[in-house]
Amino acid sequence: MEIILMIEGQAEFHIGGQTYEAMSGDMYFISEGKIHSGYWSGDTPNYYSILFERPALSNNLSNHQSRAPLIGGGLAPPDRLLPDELHYNELSEMMLDMIDEFAQKKQGYEMVIQSLLHVLLIRLTRAYATASDEPFLSSHAEQLKHVMVYVSQHYSDKISLEEVAKLANMSIYHFCRTFKKAVGLTFMEFLNSYRINRAAELIIQTDLPITRIAEQVGFGTINYFDEMFKKCWGQSPTRFRKNNKKQKS
Repeated sequence: MEIILMIEGQAEFHIGGQTYEAMSGDMYFISEGKIHSGYWSGDTPNYYSILFERPALSNNLSNHQSRAPLIGGGLAPPDRLLPDELHYNELSEMMLDMIDEFAQKKQGYEMVIQSLLHVLLIRLTRAYATASDEPFLSSHAEQLKHVMVYVSQHYSDKISLEEVAKLANMSIYHFCRTFKKAVGLTFMEFLNSYRINRAAELIIQTDLPITRIAEQVGFGTINYFDEMFKKCWGQSPTRFRKNNKKQKS
């Protein structure tokens, strides 16, 4: 499971087929096997993230029945928890306590963090234990993760639906339907978003010409790149570079 606490800035998360505009103060819970992706907009956001495996943390709980929801798929917190919602204060405070322990690294901090994680899991279980675990998404999670890893490694190349459907061991129709249901975007929307976000990083971090960046992230024509960039960022790549240089100066 991964828990994210937004500190400042904005981002867009796609979790289990839903899209969320992440704002300062929001908490996000990403359960094992849930397909997810995230993109930042504007300045890089500040956030805390804790990633852990439930079985490893649950091994030293003595009563098997009481730890069952911690080990299996019986824990289903909401994807997003807002500051004015039930359980937010106690969960966010515990997360900040763990972050503080890690930052200060006083004697025994590892044991304190592990203890806090155990308590956090127990409180999550009390609040959000459930018998169901989204069997459709879970059954396809590993296949779609392979596809996302492939995109992260080959986004600069030409990628076809036939190629990724084969990678997921599905027909094109079944892959398109499954991907959209799990991620909340069509595969081509996801691919274009991934490429545009990589392009945004290059525009900010390098002085490469815009046409060169478009080629490096996999866009065949500069016109289509400009169109997709404006759709994602609300401004042209050239204007985006100028605005970010102004903010740094």
